[in-house]
Amino acid sequence: RNTVGEKVMIHGPVQIGNSNMFEPSCAVGKVDEMRCGQIFIGDNCLFSQRCTVFQPRKVLLPAWQPGVVQPETPIPSETAIGNGCFVGPSSGVCHDDVLEDGASVGGALSGYVRLMGGAATAPGT
Repeated sequence: RNTVGEKVMIHGPVQIGNSNMFEPSCAVGKVDEMRCGQIFIGDNCLFSQRCTVFQPRKVLLPAWQPGVVQPETPIPSETAIGNGCFVGPSSGVCHDDVLEDGASVGGALSGYVRLMGGAATAPGT
C-alpha cells in the first residue's frame, strides 16, 4: 500500500511498487506531449513535499556517427527509481535518470544521470 498526500500529481505511464510515501504537492510524470517513456518506482521510497520526477524524453541515438539514422518515431525510454530511495523537499529527478537502490537526492539532477546505490546528493552539488 502506498501513501499519497494532498495535491500530489501522478500522471502515467508510471509503475509504482509498494509502501512508498508521496508527501503533499509532489509531481510525478507527464510534463510534455513530445516526450515518451515510462517511470518505474520501486518499493519503500519517500518523495518529500514539492519534489518532481520528470517523464522520460526518449533514447538518444548517436546520430553523429556515420550511417546512424534517427527513427521517425521516438524510441521509448525510462526514468527509474529503485527501492528505498529518498527524494528531498523541492528536489528534482530529471528525465531518463536512474536512481539505484538506497540513493538519496537533495537538490536537482540533470537528465540522463545514474546515481549509484546508496549515493547521496545535496542541494547545489
